Amino acid sequence: NSPENLVYLYDPEIPIQQRQAVVALLDTITGVRSDPSLARPERLAKLVALPNAAVQISESQADNILALDDERWEQLRGQTLALYDRAIERYDYALDERAVI
Repeated sequence: NSPENLVYLYDPEIPIQQRQAVVALLDTITGVRSDPSLARPERLAKLVALPNAAVQISESQADNILALDDERWEQLRGQTLALYDRAIERYDYALDERAVI
């Protein structure tokens, strides 16, 4: 139970897989935002119930996402990926829960 006894296995594929998951989530959100067959309430419901999301998107967050114009959404998308990349680089590909917070 001692933290000194913890052993971590370095897997260089994990950051790559995590980034791919972030990109997939952002792609899914982009698809929902731009789906012409969905009315706004349907888009909102779809964002709240995303099946591939590792994080839960609240209704207010989904509403904010839908309120963004395309240019602002692309900025947010780019900033999200840049923040992930910067965090991974800063922590030398060893993010733990405290580093994420």
